[in-house]
Amino acid sequence: MIIIAESERQVSSKAKVDASIGLLTNVPTAILNKLGYKFNLEDQSNIIELVILYRDSPDETRAFVEGLGGTFQDLGFNFAIVNIPINKLEELSVSNTIQYIELPKNLYEQDQESNRVSCILQLAPNFDVPGEGVLIGFVDSGIDYTHPAFMNSNGTTRIEYIYDLSTGGNIYNKQMIDEAIKSTNPYSIVPSIDNTGHGTHVAGIACAGGNINPIYRGAAPNASIAMVKAARGVTILSSQIMQGIKFLLDRSKELNMPLVISISLSTNDGAHNGSSLLEQYIRTVANLERVSIVIAAGNEGDAGHHVGGELNKTQRETLNIASDEQSVVMNLYKSILPNISISIIGPTGQSSGNINIQEGYLQGAIGSDRYDIYASGAKPFELNSEIKIILSTRSEYIVGGVWTL
Repeated sequence: MIIIAESERQVSSKAKVDASIGLLTNVPTAILNKLGYKFNLEDQSNIIELVILYRDSPDETRAFVEGLGGTFQDLGFNFAIVNIPINKLEELSVSNTIQYIELPKNLYEQDQESNRVSCILQLAPNFDVPGEGVLIGFVDSGIDYTHPAFMNSNGTTRIEYIYDLSTGGNIYNKQMIDEAIKSTNPYSIVPSIDNTGHGTHVAGIACAGGNINPIYRGAAPNASIAMVKAARGVTILSSQIMQGIKFLLDRSKELNMPLVISISLSTNDGAHNGSSLLEQYIRTVANLERVSIVIAAGNEGDAGHHVGGELNKTQRETLNIASDEQSVVMNLYKSILPNISISIIGPTGQSSGNINIQEGYLQGAIGSDRYDIYASGAKPFELNSEIKIILSTRSEYIVGGVWTL
């Protein structure tokens, strides 16, 4: 059980890092690995990747980051990807050059089962919009460029570019892809493979064409294609999505073609209120560039992962945790003005006691289980605080049953 008590106080926080980064610098790596957080902190380099919002010029910000031993990749509109030694994180965060820092979030593959569900079969007979002259870009798991669905009727490719972030950012253009298609060993020329098939599937729904059965044609069978391969598995970092969007925007300007970007990915992490740097970047690009951005409708729309409402003076919420869970993560969001305290009670009645939530990190034990809590301050662009709670265990699994918050 968590008991939430509320009172008013003024919080004068200037925190510029999200709650995930706060946990990163405190929670043991073994627990973070269970949660799927991969920070590259095991090797000698201790380099961490971050998404930042900066206020100075790109050149000034680049010089500052490189002075800390980091690298800077500008995404435009004052967004950037930074790779920096973990021991320089505090120095980065206190600089007036930096407005906000966010840890990249994991997004997962999403798609529908068929073209029929997507109502694509009705497009061709009822509308004359085959997509010719339009570039459709994808940020996904890659594409099977040898598939005839992505070729013209004469066997040449419709793929303008493949940008492979999974191999460090190799770029393959249309000429190289055509050369590979004609080769007896295509992957010796363009060694980019769709490991999960998700990107190929999504691209097929959007723009399959050429010499295939018409019932499998996509919404825009004559469109040109650009694929950003962002990962080898089913998860893609938000920083990779942002890099992919920047690449696709640059290529559409180079080709002088209007651009549609398909992002068939989602996550249950975050407030889902447009406040993350990924969401802000997408909104900025959509407002200012010659692009339409399309996302998956959400295969988990009825799963009830998010609950909203006003906090009462005291309130209780319960959740049933399965007996084979190693960890559970909860995010709470509140205005910075109210003060809250939390109590976590396990199925056996053991309790964390009353925890007064203040900006920063707290941890403790509930029997054989452990809690880690980090509360961030207000962001530069919204007056809400994020509270991230991790329940983990010293044994194999968290105690199963009804927990109360």
